[in-house]
Parts: sequence; structure tokens; C-alpha cells
Amino acid sequence: LSPVCLGSLRRAASINAEYMGAHFETANKRYTILDAPGHKLYVPNMISGAQQADVGVLIISARKGEFEAGFARQGQTREHSILAHTLGITRVVVVVNKMDDHTVKWDKERFDDIVNRIQDFLTHKVGFKEKYVKFLPVSAQTGDNILKKVSPELCPWYKGESFIGTLDELKKIKRCTDEGLRIPVDIFDVAGKKTAVGKVESGKVYIGQKLVLMPEMIKTEVLTITIDEKEAEIADTGEQVTVLIKQPTNDSIVNGAYVICDEENPCPRVREFECLLEIKELMAHKPLMSAGYQAVIHVHNAAKPCEVVAIDNLADMKTGRFSKEAATISKRKDRLP
Repeated sequence: LSPVCLGSLRRAASINAEYMGAHFETANKRYTILDAPGHKLYVPNMISGAQQADVGVLIISARKGEFEAGFARQGQTREHSILAHTLGITRVVVVVNKMDDHTVKWDKERFDDIVNRIQDFLTHKVGFKEKYVKFLPVSAQTGDNILKKVSPELCPWYKGESFIGTLDELKKIKRCTDEGLRIPVDIFDVAGKKTAVGKVESGKVYIGQKLVLMPEMIKTEVLTITIDEKEAEIADTGEQVTVLIKQPTNDSIVNGAYVICDEENPCPRVREFECLLEIKELMAHKPLMSAGYQAVIHVHNAAKPCEVVAIDNLADMKTGRFSKEAATISKRKDRLP
């Protein structure tokens, strides 16, 4: 399964506030599309979609003026790229759309200019590895280079694969199949039944399995499993699943974010933890980070307020070595343990 996050460009006339899911198959792979909203007001919803993805599809407009606006300092192209990398996405396919526009007309110079600027940003500013970043020109409106390769008559200089062909060529991602069951989920009421939706990050889930919902430690059981809108007996690591779970007699399951674990192997609960943190961006009104800094931490589908208790050291991004003395204030691009 190769989930793809499409999240950089939405039609201005119909901005969605939630991420949407869809499925399709090719001769080689089965895909789940997580189409997240691109508008800046719905960044938390974009995070909900992107955190489940294995591959990020960054859609860039080639139209003159639109690319420049998205790539500006506060543009959504920059913000979504940083968020995708922060959320653990390591592979990116950059789709340069609207190549058929009258301001572009499949111009190689325009495409190369966009590629050079985006590639420099993604690899040197954000941190993606160059070998995991792919670029291709398309026209979504005409369908050129989406399913089939663009014709040489229309674009003689492009020699690569189509969009679907590029996805099919990506190597499979290694999964944590031997680890304990972990499924970050959102739980909803569907037809009066408790329904959990999420991605199996490790382990397997099967009908009849005894579960515990963390961090609330609520015991429950798997009633049904759905994969790509089809019922299944078992779901392996990497699958996008909908799981119907049993509501305890005391109705203790409240809708919200949980981590589904096997009853015998729950994940730990903590109130305080140490982490290695790289500062990508800071708010304009809070340009420095120090003890007492308040923020929101996003872990998979959960979002919780947090506070920095102390900054023990600064870390060198190239060598990984820690400073001997504790840091009191940090700024953008510092790495903090």
C-alpha cells in the first residue's frame, strides 16, 4: 500500500476543511489518496492527512505569478513542504501543473527554473534527500502526463515517466511488521457504532482481537475491519483501515484521537519527555525559543498543548555533537536535544 498525500493546491471556489480519501489500483500497486486542504486556515486538517502518508505529492502551479505567490516567504508551498518533512514523509513527487497555460506553453525554461528553486529549497532548506525527490510536468486539465506519458509533439524535451508511472516506480517502504500493534486513530460515531479510522503503523489487527485504547487505557475488541471499502479479516502494517470496535458497557469511549494497541502490549504514557528538536520556523511574534515556550505538539493525529521545560544543549546538525553547556535561548535552524 502506498498512501499519497495531495495537499498543496485546492480550487479557490471550493476549499475543503477536511482531508478526503479515495482509492485506486494500477497493475503494480494499490493506492490510497489523502487529499488534504491547502488553504492556510486549515493547516491542522492538512496535518491529519499528511501524517498518514508514505509519499507526498507537492502540486506546484507553473502559471506565472501563481508559483511565485506559493513560494513566497509565507506561501503554502513552503509551509506544506516543511510540515510534510516534519511529519515523517521522506519521499516527494513534485508535480508542476498547468504546463498548458498560455503563460507557460510547456516551456522548458519555466519548468527548469521551478525545479531548480524547489529542489534547492526541499534539499537544502527543508532536509529531503535529493534521490527521494522527483519532478515532472503535467496538465491536469487536459490529462497530459497523468496516466500516460506526454506526447513528444507537445513536450519533446521531457523523457521521464508519467505521474502514475513515477509512483509505480517508487520502491516499497520497509514496514515495522514484527513490532507491537500501533494504530493512531480518530474515533467517530457512524450509525450509532464506534468507528476507528487510521493507518496501521506497526503490527497486525484482526477480527476478535482484544485491544486497548491509549492513553485512556480503555479495553475493547475488534468487530469488523474495512480496507478500501472492502471487508477484511486482518489488516497488515501500512494499511489504511476502518475498524468497528466494541463499546464497553459503561460507554467509556469518547470520540477523539487514540492509539489502538494490543491489550497485552500497550504503548507507554508520559507527561514529560526528552526529544531532539530541530527548529524549522518560529512565529513572527515569538521569534525565540526558551524555557517556558508554549506550543502545540502534533504526534500522528493527536494535537496537545505543551511547554518547553528546559533546553539542555544545542546540537550540531552536521556532527550530531551536543554543546557542553545548557542553552537558554534558541532561534530558527537550531537543533535542540
